Amino acid sequence: MHNFLMMTDLQKLNESYDVIYPGVGENIDFLKREITDMNKLHFIGLKEDIFCWQYSKKGFFNFKKNIPEIINYLFHEGEFFK
Repeated sequence: MHNFLMMTDLQKLNESYDVIYPGVGENIDFLKREITDMNKLHFIGLKEDIFCWQYSKKGFFNFKKNIPEIINYLFHEGEFFK
């Protein structure tokens, strides 16, 4: 049986939780709005995602011009293709 947490119970959390990093958008907005103590959440991010985020600050075209460097990272330093 699953234990579901009601939205009204979010502020009653006493424990810490691991959360797959939601990045931006509705999911992170929801967490910021509903959880007053964000230190209870431990965000988990893939190493490859974290590397790529540095290039996605100013939209797709800035990201696109860095694709060769990203591919180099994925093939040589990342574990994505191992």
